[in-house]
This record gives sequence, C-alpha cells and structure tokens, in this order.
Amino acid sequence: SLSYLSASVSTLSQSAFSFSTWVYPVSASTSAKRYLYFATSSYSVSTNDAVSQLYVGTNGDLYFELFYQNKFGGAPKSPEWRFENFMDDYEDQFVHVTVTHDSGSGGELNPKLYINAVSSSWDTFTFGSFTATASYELLAPEVLYVGAHRDGSDGISSYSWRGKIDETQWWNTELTEAEVETLHNCK
Repeated sequence: SLSYLSASVSTLSQSAFSFSTWVYPVSASTSAKRYLYFATSSYSVSTNDAVSQLYVGTNGDLYFELFYQNKFGGAPKSPEWRFENFMDDYEDQFVHVTVTHDSGSGGELNPKLYINAVSSSWDTFTFGSFTATASYELLAPEVLYVGAHRDGSDGISSYSWRGKIDETQWWNTELTEAEVETLHNCK
C-alpha cells in the first residue's frame, strides 16, 4: 500500500520558501513519476491544480516546477528545473534534499538545490525565456501532499513516492546555506 501525508496549508508562501526532507529512493519498475511533494491550489491550472512540485521523473532525474497564474486570463506558466541522474547517484541510500526559493520583489526565478547540504546546480531549465512580470503571480498553495500526487477529483494517483521519506519540513522563507547544513548535520 502507498502512504502519504496531506495537509491544509493556507499559510504557506510560494514567493519565499524552503522545502527540506530526507529520502531513501528505491528502484521501482514503474513508468510513472515519483513525487516528493505536490502543492495544490483551488485555481485550476490543469486537471491537477498544481502550484509547485518536486518529483523524480521516469528517467531518474529530479524535477522542480513552480506555476505562475496569468492575472489577465490565459494559460499559466510553469518553469521547470532538472537535476540529472538523481536515481543513478542516490538510489538505495538516504539523501537529504532541500529546495529554497525567494522570488523577491522582481519575481526572479532562482530556486536553489542542496543535496546532502551541498549546493548543487540545476542541469537544465525549461521556459528559459519566461520571466515573472506584473501580469503573472505565483499561485499560493492550499494543500500539500508529501509522497504523493493528487490526480484531479479522482484522489491520489499512481505517482506516489517509492522508498522512504523522513523529517519533511517547509518554511515561508529561503533558508541560508548555513541553515541547510545545520539541518543536514542534525540527522
């Protein structure tokens, strides 16, 4: 059976936040994504109502996405960052993963990734020409799923995490590198 955590999170921020967790990814014969977290909103950006998400793709890479609502209608934008070979490097072992972000007043897109408290560069960025403007705003999360993905009105999908998740935390601020290192060292 699949286990996950779901919580109402109306006070969580998207403009400045940090997500940190220990994970133990195991191989799974699946062609589905495996979600570490999935934040949703009542604003329908798709059948999944995504706000932000962190998951391992079918190729074993780690992905992070933020969703921006167009205040004047039209389709939302979802910039995506990718860290390649995550499963190749960290399968069957505990690893500390932290993503931090602060869009600031200018709406910059600069999430930081830390693997075992070491600042790690994203390998690719999709929607490279997208910049947050006055017509776009980050969607605010209302429900946070840890270890699962909500699939429209049908409930939890088969995109659940395979492995273990421990000590998951979310802050409404961007943690510093020293704070991330302290979290990692308190294992």
